Amino acid sequence: IARVPMMAFFELIMGIGDMRVMMAGNVIMVLLNILFSYLFIFGKFGLPSLGIAGAGTGMATSYILTFLGLLAILITQPK
Repeated sequence: IARVPMMAFFELIMGIGDMRVMMAGNVIMVLLNILFSYLFIFGKFGLPSLGIAGAGTGMATSYILTFLGLLAILITQPK
């Protein structure tokens, strides 16, 4: 469910023709996914150790943060 709004914004940005923002968003999403999955799977920095459920939690967290970042870009973009 967290992926649907993020993918809609990716498609909107693709339609606008701003491929650099879309590529940067994808790279940042992957890096956030790696970071949060690691943190939630193994319970680092005071976060709970969730095991395999931590992979899903990390992925959902990265999708939500990417969505919020894309939303901020679309709101502040002058086009």
